[in-house]
Amino acid sequence: MGKNFLLFSEYNLDLGTRTYWHSVPGNERADQLARQASSVAFVGPEPVLPIPHIVIKMAIRNCANRLSDKHWQGLTTCRQANEMITGRCQRRERDLLALPRQMLRPVIGILTGHSHVQRHLSLIGLSNDPFCSYCSEVIETTSYFL
Repeated sequence: MGKNFLLFSEYNLDLGTRTYWHSVPGNERADQLARQASSVAFVGPEPVLPIPHIVIKMAIRNCANRLSDKHWQGLTTCRQANEMITGRCQRRERDLLALPRQMLRPVIGILTGHSHVQRHLSLIGLSNDPFCSYCSEVIETTSYFL
């Protein structure tokens, strides 16, 4: 069983070949016909990738996610969002996207620090005091509020 590699500029994506239906009754004939067809010279446009489309799609998605995570971790801006969102989580993404817009807006505001807390209100000029309205000792950020 060999390995196929697909190179996108400097990113090397491992697209290893796998057998998903090994020893499943009735598929031996299909495997035999596939081996016979693969021994015939290919006629058509080049390059040829003898791997399933979904494997390529998943490899590209995983590469994009790794690059996105690396970029996110390297940001020096978005301090509040970086504190609240530590990494990619498919379940959290799915749950957030399932929320209605009226509920999603305040959640995103809390995660990014763009909510109605004193620090943010003072940054945008709607308040003179960034300190907590109740104790007046600590700057009221979203993480303090939570």
